[in-house]
Amino acid sequence: MDEPQEIGCWPDNWQALQVFRSMSTQWTVAYGGYVGLRYEALQPVFEACGIKKKARAEMFHSLRIMENEALSVINER
Repeated sequence: MDEPQEIGCWPDNWQALQVFRSMSTQWTVAYGGYVGLRYEALQPVFEACGIKKKARAEMFHSLRIMENEALSVINER
């Protein structure tokens, strides 16, 4: 197994990364591979991570970007 690789994260993206990591068990999988995150799980994750309601729309946009990038990597295997 490869050693974990350290990556950097801009401070402005730290909360979005933490929410994305908290969603790691919420992937929908079909016969063709991973499909996307289960968005119905976002509400309790936002609450658990302390994301204020006024920040959630922008946070959702950031999560969609990470989700799309993750799907392109996961499904190319």
